[in-house]
Amino acid sequence: MLQQSVPGITIEGNPFDPTVSFNRFSGLAIPDPVSGEGSDDPLSTPDVLEEGGIAYYINEVNVSKDVINSLSVSDIALIKVLKNEAAALGVTQGAIAFYTKSGKDFDARIYDKTYTKERRDGYAIVKEFYSPDYTSPGKMLDKDNRYTLYWNGAIVPAKDGKYRFEFYNNDMSKKLRLLIQGISSEGELIYNQIVIE
Repeated sequence: MLQQSVPGITIEGNPFDPTVSFNRFSGLAIPDPVSGEGSDDPLSTPDVLEEGGIAYYINEVNVSKDVINSLSVSDIALIKVLKNEAAALGVTQGAIAFYTKSGKDFDARIYDKTYTKERRDGYAIVKEFYSPDYTSPGKMLDKDNRYTLYWNGAIVPAKDGKYRFEFYNNDMSKKLRLLIQGISSEGELIYNQIVIE
């Protein structure tokens, strides 16, 4: 997009880590700002962070090209290419300034692992299983069509080690299926199923 929109700039190579250069400096030997190769004068090393003679800015903060690569396209509001104006900043060739949309913190995005965050409810509070109360005549059902007649996730044995419970039957079942599931004290799964007539 930059190469098509801005005359005098060349972007080539790996699209994820491209080589950017300004055409008017293509024949010049630009000193490496890190090693200082290409110049014997120690004062010729620029004070700004640049790569290949081009400095990069995000919201007017000088950053490396790696930080630019971590930006999301949807976060960018404006891009400015500074050619002659960049000389006042001490840049060898030029500068490319990126401005992010309001409210975006580009410093935090460098370390953004792009994990999906989702809020989920924890364990629900255990509610007592509904059973109709037939002890009161006013609460009796006209027709009891329940499929599950009794459920207890925390049944406790009596002193003799036996489990006792009672429930009301529905108005349609001739046979009942008793399903027992659980975990033993040794961590083994327990499963048993019995049909009662």
